[in-house]
Amino acid sequence: MSCEGNIGNSKLLQQEGRTGAMGDREVGSQAAGDLDDVEGNLRHQANLDRRLIVHGKQPLDAVEDEDEFIFEEEELQAGRQNKWLVIARFYTWRHFKWRSVFLEMCGIWDLKGEVVSRDLRDNRYLLEFKSECGLKYVLRGGPWKYRGDALIIVRYDGFTRPSDVVIESIPLLVRLYDIPIGMMTDSFVRVLGSKIGGVMEIGEEVRDFKRVRVNFPLANALQPSVHIRVKGHGVMVFMVKYEGVPHFCFMCGCIGHADRECSDEVHGDGGIRYGTELRASPHKKEVGRTISFRASPLAAKRGLNFSSGQ
Repeated sequence: MSCEGNIGNSKLLQQEGRTGAMGDREVGSQAAGDLDDVEGNLRHQANLDRRLIVHGKQPLDAVEDEDEFIFEEEELQAGRQNKWLVIARFYTWRHFKWRSVFLEMCGIWDLKGEVVSRDLRDNRYLLEFKSECGLKYVLRGGPWKYRGDALIIVRYDGFTRPSDVVIESIPLLVRLYDIPIGMMTDSFVRVLGSKIGGVMEIGEEVRDFKRVRVNFPLANALQPSVHIRVKGHGVMVFMVKYEGVPHFCFMCGCIGHADRECSDEVHGDGGIRYGTELRASPHKKEVGRTISFRASPLAAKRGLNFSSGQ
């Protein structure tokens, strides 16, 4: 009995101990819970902070506190010296081997062995020329094409991220036809050219047209004509042609794809809105040259022979 009683008492004591322990926790649950919540919130916030540092962007105040890197002037000069750089964009939907593209283009430019190319992905390339003369020739010429598709080239300073160089336009030589002689002034032609793109240069008068170089937005369709209201003459319309224009779509009029690749809604209408009449061959300087005739007095005297021997 004594043993059973001791065992019973020990069980009772254990139960009371557990009850007391639970009771103690229940009595102190509010204070202890608050501490636990505070510590949990701190740990959670610390985890969030760690995630921000590891996975997210740095806070602006942290970036502003960083030391600013400053290039030495000698380093800048060395970076600029003898660096004739351009970035080229091959504006096409087709796939070509880029080494083959520039090997052929260097032959067209007569600069074989003088251009180093580097692939920047997405049909963009970094080109380095060995001479300023070659660089200027390529920048001033064009529009350049490879297998009929546009190769657009812009100057690169070497200190801008290549991905930040935006190439969304192409220099085109435009012909404006049938402008009255009295209106063929640079100011009037500049206004007409600005209706097509940013005017870069106004060329010479040839036959019945005036040439203008414009920076043409690639998102726009080629314009078959331009119109302008002139005081005393009403609305005047002038036909437009593009010298050496790259491949363009006969459905939407945009450069860079053919009509079978066009996603324009008018494709389903089956009507061709643009055609080869917009194209013009590159201008040759001897074409359209004005020629003056002057009679030579000596030659006239020879022609008028009234000798009695006739």
